[in-house]
Amino acid sequence: MSNTYCLVQSSGGQLELRGCVFSRSKDVPYVQSAFEAAQVELMPIWNYDPSVFFDIPHLRLTSPESDEMAHNVWCSSALQQCQTTLKPHQITALNFLRKNKSCENDIMSLWNQPTNGWLCRFAHEAGISMGNTQDGRSRGSILADNMGLGKTLTTLAYVLATSDAAAEFLWEDWINRSAATLVICPLATLSNWQNKIDIHIENQAIKYHVFHGPSRNQLSKKDLQSASVVLTTYKMIGKSGSALQPNRLTIGSLNLCWFRIVLDKAHLMRNPSAIRTQNLLQLESQFVLCLTGTPVQNRLTDLQSLIKMLKIAPWDRDQIWKNCLIPQMNVGAPEAIKSLTRLMQSVCLRGTKDVLLNLPPKVEHAVVVQNGSHWENWSRELHATFIRMFGRLRTSEERWDPAEFFRQMTMLRQFCNHPIFTRGELLIQPTWQWQDLGKIVHLIGSLQIFLNSVQGIPQTKAVVFSSFVGFLEIAIEADLKNSTRNLVGILLVNFKPLIDFIAWDKGIKFACIATMYKEAWK
Repeated sequence: MSNTYCLVQSSGGQLELRGCVFSRSKDVPYVQSAFEAAQVELMPIWNYDPSVFFDIPHLRLTSPESDEMAHNVWCSSALQQCQTTLKPHQITALNFLRKNKSCENDIMSLWNQPTNGWLCRFAHEAGISMGNTQDGRSRGSILADNMGLGKTLTTLAYVLATSDAAAEFLWEDWINRSAATLVICPLATLSNWQNKIDIHIENQAIKYHVFHGPSRNQLSKKDLQSASVVLTTYKMIGKSGSALQPNRLTIGSLNLCWFRIVLDKAHLMRNPSAIRTQNLLQLESQFVLCLTGTPVQNRLTDLQSLIKMLKIAPWDRDQIWKNCLIPQMNVGAPEAIKSLTRLMQSVCLRGTKDVLLNLPPKVEHAVVVQNGSHWENWSRELHATFIRMFGRLRTSEERWDPAEFFRQMTMLRQFCNHPIFTRGELLIQPTWQWQDLGKIVHLIGSLQIFLNSVQGIPQTKAVVFSSFVGFLEIAIEADLKNSTRNLVGILLVNFKPLIDFIAWDKGIKFACIATMYKEAWK
């Protein structure tokens, strides 16, 4: 009769109780259920030695991610249409999104949790209506993974997995509804969505239209209703365009109920009273998905706007936030923390690179570099001038110019890169050398050591990214001419093929890439 051995870790509160659990084999399911009901996490011990514990075997608990991988039949067809294999955390996200959109998901059950008793009493005393929770209002989620973890690809896979439901939604009212997922994003990321569809999704698996610019006038209502995805920007949201162009075609003027709305960079609607936020709240959809790595940036009203967009009654009521949740959170009330935590656990999924990618610890090492003695005097003089003009030694009672303040501050920062960038402020015009500043000397020295001494790498290479072209030019001058390729103006969306090219070209050991211009090669 074998037993099991596990580590117990309490998931609630700041205090942790750790211990070992031994159980008869036949009782393992009951033990697991009991700990799960008590919200106590069972974890495997990586260095468990059965010989120390009378040869009692170690129960290997199945990880949540592997469970979800085994139960992803519902999206298997969608995954086959993705040319890029989704990672386990993306499969986890797909199942989370599916759970939150399920018709079996009772949106009032969250409100009726015992931990929200204080909120229920407040709502009752304040006469806040719970609203009709069966009126087909939007349901959805917040996907708040760190940047770079593939939220866009996860969303596209989810669009594929729910295409049948989208078609059914359209045919229930083919006049006023659209089967499309409306993706609203900043103009800067519009091309990124197009590239992701073209690169990661099989040809024609996702039919999409771009609703932006003059070409949007050529799109018919039928085009927008039958597409899988409609890409648009935040500037295209509104009822009737701008005051100067009242008849301008916008998303709001279409009067369509979308199957799903996806807000990319959803934190852009953090201000509840902003016109942009109000326009977004006027849009109609069956489901909503908010994509943001920072659901809370400065204050809780940032989160309030997202919850209102999801329309989870009665959490979307202004009185709940302004008169109850926010004041209690500001004083650190335990009941408010528990309620908000439960809410976020229900509607928000967040993954971090440290946990999902198993990255090594980040090592930060500060290196203090000094200017040459003749440049150190100039550095002190420039700093003293700045302090006299804008700092504690300011004597003038005149209001200082903000533009001049930022110009002077930028000049001081540029001096830290190299004195040549402040030559307009200096009274002398000496002969310049790249060795004139310790910062560039340290950078080049470290790069040369890396390129010449790394063991176990057949071809060592280094790439420096910067929007400060002047600094890159100094770095190029300091390095050996034969080992440097200066690549200027590579857009962010083109970085991967560029890096692949650098890795392939044996003649490149050190590359400098500027990110502020359009494509040009030197």
